[in-house]
Amino acid sequence: MRRFNRTRKILATCILLAMAGQAAAQQTSSGVSGLVVDAGSAPVQGAEVIITHVESGTVRRTTTDASGRYVARGLRVGGPYTITVNRNGASTEVRDDVYLDLSAVATIDADLGAGSTGTNIEEVVVTGQAGASILGSDNKGVGTAISGRQLALMPMGNRSLDDVARLDPRITVTDQASGAISVAGVNNRYNDISVDGMFQGDPFGLNSNGMPYTGSPISVDTIEAYNIKVSDFDVATDTVGATINAVTKSGSNEFHGSVYQALKDSSWVRGDYGLFDQDKTLGVTVGGPILEDQLFFFASYEEQEVSDFGGATPADGVASGAISMNEVTEAIRIADESGLQDNAYGALDSVLENKRYLAKIDWNINDKHRASLTYQQTEEARPQPYDLRDNSVILTNHWYHTDNVTKNTSLQLFSDWTSSFSTEAKLSTQTFDQINGAKVDNPEVIINVPGGQIFVGEDDNRHENQINTDRTTFNFAGIYYAGNHTIKGGVDYLRHEAFNLYGKTLHGEYTFDSLEDFASGNYDRYVIRRPAAGYTESDTAAALVYSQISPFLQDTWQVGDTLSVIYGIRMNIPKAKSAPEVAPGFQQAFGFPNNYKLGSDNKVILPRIAFNYQLDTERYSQLRGGIGAFQSIPPFVWLANPYQNNGVTAVRFQVTDPSLAPFSPDPYNQPLPGGASPGNLVCGEEDVTCQVDSIDPDFKLPTVWKISLGYDTELPWWDLIGTVEWQSIRARDAVFYQAINLGQAQGQLADGRDYYYCALGSLSSSNKNCNRQAGFSNNSTMLGNTDEGLSNALTFSVNRPMSNGWYANLSYTYTDAEEVASDGSSQAFSSYQYVSRVNPNQEIATTAGRLIENSVKLSVGWERAFFGDYMTSITAFYNGHDGLPYTWTFNGDPNGDGIFQDPVYIPLVNDPNVSYGDATQQQIDAFHAFVDGNSYLSGRRGRIAARNEDSYPWVNQVDLGIQQELPGFSREHRAVLRLDIYNFLNMLNDDWGIT
Repeated sequence: MRRFNRTRKILATCILLAMAGQAAAQQTSSGVSGLVVDAGSAPVQGAEVIITHVESGTVRRTTTDASGRYVARGLRVGGPYTITVNRNGASTEVRDDVYLDLSAVATIDADLGAGSTGTNIEEVVVTGQAGASILGSDNKGVGTAISGRQLALMPMGNRSLDDVARLDPRITVTDQASGAISVAGVNNRYNDISVDGMFQGDPFGLNSNGMPYTGSPISVDTIEAYNIKVSDFDVATDTVGATINAVTKSGSNEFHGSVYQALKDSSWVRGDYGLFDQDKTLGVTVGGPILEDQLFFFASYEEQEVSDFGGATPADGVASGAISMNEVTEAIRIADESGLQDNAYGALDSVLENKRYLAKIDWNINDKHRASLTYQQTEEARPQPYDLRDNSVILTNHWYHTDNVTKNTSLQLFSDWTSSFSTEAKLSTQTFDQINGAKVDNPEVIINVPGGQIFVGEDDNRHENQINTDRTTFNFAGIYYAGNHTIKGGVDYLRHEAFNLYGKTLHGEYTFDSLEDFASGNYDRYVIRRPAAGYTESDTAAALVYSQISPFLQDTWQVGDTLSVIYGIRMNIPKAKSAPEVAPGFQQAFGFPNNYKLGSDNKVILPRIAFNYQLDTERYSQLRGGIGAFQSIPPFVWLANPYQNNGVTAVRFQVTDPSLAPFSPDPYNQPLPGGASPGNLVCGEEDVTCQVDSIDPDFKLPTVWKISLGYDTELPWWDLIGTVEWQSIRARDAVFYQAINLGQAQGQLADGRDYYYCALGSLSSSNKNCNRQAGFSNNSTMLGNTDEGLSNALTFSVNRPMSNGWYANLSYTYTDAEEVASDGSSQAFSSYQYVSRVNPNQEIATTAGRLIENSVKLSVGWERAFFGDYMTSITAFYNGHDGLPYTWTFNGDPNGDGIFQDPVYIPLVNDPNVSYGDATQQQIDAFHAFVDGNSYLSGRRGRIAARNEDSYPWVNQVDLGIQQELPGFSREHRAVLRLDIYNFLNMLNDDWGIT
């Protein structure tokens, strides 16, 4: 694998906002507000409010206005805080042990009592879990707040983001291995994830879990608090999916730290386990004062090592019996003799390594200004076993490695200029570098054997594969307090540069129909992609620069004592420079140009309004809701495809006659057909086709309407809070891929679907895609929009915040979600072809691929000191939910469009439209017995299976966490012994839990 300089000729451009996360700012602080009255309930003007963070000595001072209200933002998350309200030294009220949630403003009112000359000291515990985050005028959207104490107690079997995000009733972990999460069936790539305001999502979009790493991008031991928002109607935020926001811990006036080790071993897993051998994590944290009450530091280092990542004995074709070891040995012998390098089979030294660094400085400049500087670095080296299936075998030279390095820096300044005007400013930078490739470059060789396929050499997607991105964001917000109105205005700025070299088949790809053909060099197909005349390999990359400016303005209006309304507007304005190269003949063939660029014409206005109304009831209860438009940046790789597959900078040809281009093991000197050269290979010539990915001239970035309505009330038992809430996400401009060169339908099959065979009766490739445009690949695509798609989630929940040593959260969520396409791949054509359709390019919304229809969650925690003040804690998390949906498809291509994802026709018994070919009567009877044994199939006889209408069985999962504090090296030190049991039910019984 060779590295290329990313400062190359810019082939493409500024694809606006499509690159690496939102430009929207994420909240990294907390706040306090309240109303101060006298004995006659009249507002008190000019009362001094002193807010003190006890552990750091941080002090914030403000005064009440003419309406008796005060507010302080930009405070440290957590606590404890002491809040003192003083009127001219005559009367004072003190609140102790106050804890603040991330991204929330806690309400602390005070009644000084007219004429009082004493001091009223009252202890209040605002825990930031259920009570403060749910009940209060600041809560107008839909989400979940998770405090530092709950993080410390909850089971963390994966030590990753998905352990935390799943606590929200609407969020589901859709892939346990990668940690991918989805909110109400929405594409997980649309989530916006940040820590200390630093973007943590995938900056290019290749990973299916929406993050650049397999594990957590940051150590979970460094996190102070999380805030998860499904709908946040504040105009400073903007995303189609969930906003997952976290802040790291800070130093205080006391030195503190930890040393820890976490270990998972495959021998502790019931039954055969093939994902890894041992997963070991070592880490250290340290924090404390640099200058007491003024300057503090916090730092951490963590390293994770997963041995035999992917499995030492993978479940491949040899394990299943589909392919014999004799066939594998023969393939290795031939590969050695042909000149291919590093041919072997068996366990690879497959160790995943992840290193996570964090350093943070907090500076209390004075009572009015506070600053924070954070640096984060994450490194991961990950082995990847590609093309591994139960009917395939991969040699060790087909494995590839992914090496990632991310460096994040964030500088934040929180300022109170007067008692009525404050500002928050943040500057952050990020660099991301990724190299994908095998240890040794080889062409890819695919050998067909009776039971499947054997893969030799470097995977063709990794022949040259490199990503480098640089990202800069600046966010500024000014907040003005004018009595019952809080005016917030500001701007978010985003600049992103990216270089992506994706050299698919640059080293050649050969397919042989047998081992004998491999030995003789008699391939069935040879594919090579080379730079066109005048271009180099690095010129085939996408080199992109773009910027986006997003001004916003909103007003939070306290309409009396019971109604709070927030309304505002946000505008996303992109700036683009250049477009993809113009593909010759494309517009004539398809009727639109392939060089459309996103620019300022794509600006979008996003209005929002939300409310919180406190009902006049005996116990505190409230009604809340809102409606607004939100936009997300899709994975940048989707928008980069037109800049790489442009039909100009590279040419691709396919050869089926080995005499024209004999097999070569040299990856850097692959043959071209006799007499051919990149200079005279153009679209339309024999054996030469161009894949051109394009963007619809009317394309809009993904935009949705979010609507929510909720009701919360205190219940008469155990400080419980009951909630009912409805969340709706409606597509305004969803992503919709179309395959534009599949040919023309030639008629209909007996089941009613269109077919694209030139003549029925032959399944050969030359008979498919009839009347497609010559010279252009049938993999050519257009990225467009659809307004079809809807997700509705109804949640019932009961919450109890941590109090008297225990907490509990119980919820049930019903979700109904539909989409036109799941868009689960990084390549344009793959995103199209992996969606089952009755007919090509159908714009019909069906069941979403990430839908979990019914979900029940229970989270409980309990702690008590049995031995002195050494705490014992037990926590558990249960999630019972429906399985993911799936589609019954043909194993083949019945309609001749060249795609193997066609939904199956379920025949009637003795169906006149179905022929079983050479099948025996016994086999036919067995088939019908199978259909009768499946409730979905048996109920749909005589029709085509609908997409994602069947689903996997119900899943029950229980995770258990047990912690015991023990004496340390001194009275100030504690040791903690912790045991997390993932999938606890399966430990009790093989048939329980996730099996």
